[in-house]
Amino acid sequence: MRGQCYVVHMNKQYLQPDRTRGAALLLFVVLFMFASLAISFAVSRGVLSAVSEYALLERSKQSYFAAEAVVEDMTQRTMGSFLVDATETLILGDATATATSTFDSINGWLVITGAGEIDTVVRSAQLFLFQGIGASFNFGVQTGNGGFEMANGSAVVGNVFSNGSIVKVLGGTATIFGDVISAGSSGLIEDIYATGTARARVVRDSDIDGDVYAYTLDGGIVDGDAYIFERVGGAVVGGSEFPHEPEEATTSLPIPDSVVDEIKQDIIDNGTVIASTEPECDPGGTDEYEINTDTTLGFVKIECDLRVKKQGSATVLTLTGSVWVEGDIILEGGPDIVIDSAVGNRTVPFVADDPADRALSSTITIENGTTFTGSGDPKSYILLLSMNEDAENGFPNNVDAIFTGQSSAGDMLLYAGHGRVTLANSITLKEVTAYQVSLGNSAIIEYESGLVNTLFTSGPGGGFEFAGWGEI
Repeated sequence: MRGQCYVVHMNKQYLQPDRTRGAALLLFVVLFMFASLAISFAVSRGVLSAVSEYALLERSKQSYFAAEAVVEDMTQRTMGSFLVDATETLILGDATATATSTFDSINGWLVITGAGEIDTVVRSAQLFLFQGIGASFNFGVQTGNGGFEMANGSAVVGNVFSNGSIVKVLGGTATIFGDVISAGSSGLIEDIYATGTARARVVRDSDIDGDVYAYTLDGGIVDGDAYIFERVGGAVVGGSEFPHEPEEATTSLPIPDSVVDEIKQDIIDNGTVIASTEPECDPGGTDEYEINTDTTLGFVKIECDLRVKKQGSATVLTLTGSVWVEGDIILEGGPDIVIDSAVGNRTVPFVADDPADRALSSTITIENGTTFTGSGDPKSYILLLSMNEDAENGFPNNVDAIFTGQSSAGDMLLYAGHGRVTLANSITLKEVTAYQVSLGNSAIIEYESGLVNTLFTSGPGGGFEFAGWGEI
């Protein structure tokens, strides 16, 4: 057996690949790539949109800032009496802005319009300027040192400010629907019901819904907190007590004599004069100009007393501009005083002033039933202004600068910076300012917010006043 060889043949087995499993993997990879691309596209599209919107917003803001800047530039040049071109151009960053100005003769204002632009993105701004004299009436009633007296049932719908005392007289109740301030070291609020806060050196026997700021709280009821030094007379405080704060400082009245002088000078410079020697002023030797039929007046000085008398069913006096009466103004029998619609949103001064006699003359008497109507614009009023000085001089003649009869009402403002205004029973008006004010039974003063800035038809020397500003 030795020397023999044996050959063994072993069977070989070969492993075959699973082709279905490889196809699934390839399909998964392809689908994953497509999904990734879709997500990337959606994200990039959102980011691109957000970037585009942000860029648009940035251009829009720059355009508006440029529009405002060019409007401010032209306004500054106009108000500062600098040279102003018909069209002003300003470059701010990447924005270019232009401004133009036009005068609106109907409304009596200068309109400045500016437009800023970047890459077709445009935004605009506009500003309105009045040229003339204005005054701010921030209170329903404001008085000087003569103070404010309220009779039974009288009310003020609005805030009250006085350099003198604010007191109720002759019994009953007196209500102020707002804040009440009696300024200075001698300020006194007495027997008043107020829905707002009260400020005075002494608050006595008053019912205050809000807080009280006083050195002495003497009697009465305070629903809010009390900032006081002392509480006497059984005063009741519903809130907490805190240390006393300094009294409110006194302030000047809103129309100084210099403004009245400008109104009168404007009439002399641009209006007409009815002299005391002319027939209108001396019918039968009365030294009085009488109007008893429908009449139109404006930008006129009358050098005698003026009487507007209701004759028949009605007498209408239409005002187209300021009137200066060098004497007394008497509105008799309930005439209608109306501002012409063309005046727009201006207030017409109706002035009684005889510089030679401010003791007995320069008064205004408004008899029962007289009505006052503005131009139709909510900012248009008739300003009845007396320069009588009897109250400021201690009442040697006991003369009212302005006296109103019963049931007079309408768009009227009463002003007597040196005199007393007496308002009879059942009168309704928008605002009264005087050295002293006396409010009769059931008389109501209902303040309107438009009075914060009132512009007069006279006095271009007063400069420019803002009337409005915003995007268009």
